Amino acid sequence: MNVELEGFELQAAIAAAAAESGQPVLDAGRGQPNWLATDPRDAAFVLGRFAVAEATAASNHPEWGMTPSVSGIAARLAAFAGSDDSAGAAFLRRAVDYGVVTFGFEPDTWVHELVRAVLGDGYPSPNRMLTHIERVVERYLTEVTGAETAPPGTYQVFGTEGGAAAMAYVFRSLQENGIVRAGDKVAIATPVFTPYLQIPVLEDFGLDVVEIHAERNRPARFGEGVLHQLLDPTIKVFFLVNPGNPDTRAQHGAATVDRRLRRSALPRQRSGVGPSPMVGLGGPAILSARRNPATHAGRGVRSGSSRAVQALWGSLSRATAVAGDSASPAARSCRSALTRVMLRLSAVAAQAAS
Repeated sequence: MNVELEGFELQAAIAAAAAESGQPVLDAGRGQPNWLATDPRDAAFVLGRFAVAEATAASNHPEWGMTPSVSGIAARLAAFAGSDDSAGAAFLRRAVDYGVVTFGFEPDTWVHELVRAVLGDGYPSPNRMLTHIERVVERYLTEVTGAETAPPGTYQVFGTEGGAAAMAYVFRSLQENGIVRAGDKVAIATPVFTPYLQIPVLEDFGLDVVEIHAERNRPARFGEGVLHQLLDPTIKVFFLVNPGNPDTRAQHGAATVDRRLRRSALPRQRSGVGPSPMVGLGGPAILSARRNPATHAGRGVRSGSSRAVQALWGSLSRATAVAGDSASPAARSCRSALTRVMLRLSAVAAQAAS
């Protein structure tokens, strides 16, 4: 008898079979691994002890602490961690030095941000993420995903409470800005964490999911033939978790893939089939959005406006493809600006059609 198992059921069955093998099992599934990196966690506890001591010293009241002073806090942490020979303290010292040496952080403001973060006594500003931590996370993400090397601050990072929440925010943002609507097709790279396939089909979104299957047993997740499925003008958005979950492969050379798709799409633009895809690198995901203004044209003035929007879109697409041929900082900045304009243009086109 053949029994089809859901994703989590299959995962449990695999884990049970592995346990029966008698061999050591490292289970990283479903966000509840049976192993962990101890040094970073130890460092977090060392930082926490220092932060609480700083807050206590800043207060004259026995029942609560106050936000520690910025001035001299880096030296105080160095003295505190220097008297601790644990692996966590050593890790913390290296982490602080990494920020100062690699990014040129001012030591006191860098350490003060870490202390306030572990104390949890304030919201970040801007609210997407702590400013110093954002630069560190940005560097990590560009390294593991193979994104273009760029000056700090090129990519904005928005920390969320989890991947599923991030996907829900993205779907909602695209929906609220009129880029996708109920019934639209969206492409999602698979295999992927199961909720990513379940969220877009919920009644709140009502999207039609097209799975873009990664190639098996190859270093690259997607060959050219696979990605050309994205030239279908009815697919409005492409979601790619990068590196892959659960297959862990990163999609390297995303800019090269982007340029190849743009060039392939240019003849389709000239024939009126539709605009090329837009690809923006944002942290661990590649989000590609597309809208064909001609398919949403109204009558009279709306129709004329839509044709003008489509013509402008074609010009922007070709300009972005040209900018994509260069790796210079100016070209990267140009690509980023053009992509933002095209995303906004998508929303304007949708509003004009409604």
